[in-house]
Amino acid sequence: MFKFLGPSGCTYFEGKAFQYNLPQRGEKWSAWTEHPEPAEPDGKACGPGRLHLMKQLNSQYTPESWWVWWAQGRDLIGEDDEKTTYAAVRLRRIYPVVLARALRPPFNWGYRANLNRACLRWLNLPGADLRGADLRGADLRRANLRRADLRKADLRGAYLYEADLREVDLRGAKWNCHTIWPNGFSPALE
Repeated sequence: MFKFLGPSGCTYFEGKAFQYNLPQRGEKWSAWTEHPEPAEPDGKACGPGRLHLMKQLNSQYTPESWWVWWAQGRDLIGEDDEKTTYAAVRLRRIYPVVLARALRPPFNWGYRANLNRACLRWLNLPGADLRGADLRGADLRRANLRRADLRKADLRGAYLYEADLREVDLRGAKWNCHTIWPNGFSPALE
């Protein structure tokens, strides 16, 4: 499961920050972060007193800028198709090189993933399976997307300056006037 946090290790709800414990130097996993007022187990994924973990890469509820973490939960409260909620959570860093590998075959985490506003700059993503991915506002500066499959991906507002887009498949992809392409690249001609 995954947890999406802002750069300082926080999530935000109604303008208030909630700080998660992050792994300290030399630790693989963080100490457990416990909800201060955990809900009783009721089978529901939403509501107060819950720490949410996403079952797939889905940044739908993330802060403005974010990074994704591996997550384990303790004391299950509830779940639905997209998330599971717990009274306590611990985290493990997903390093950029690991995320880049996971977005490519055979793992294909990027297929239909919600990576809205993701910071994926400089990632080595040749042949990445990003079919149907939501990459609106994603920072893909200087990313290696050579031979990447971006069919039906949403690239509106994506920042692709100096990205390697050789042999990329953009059939059915969406983009707009806010999409920044590499110099000399014209998606209509690809």
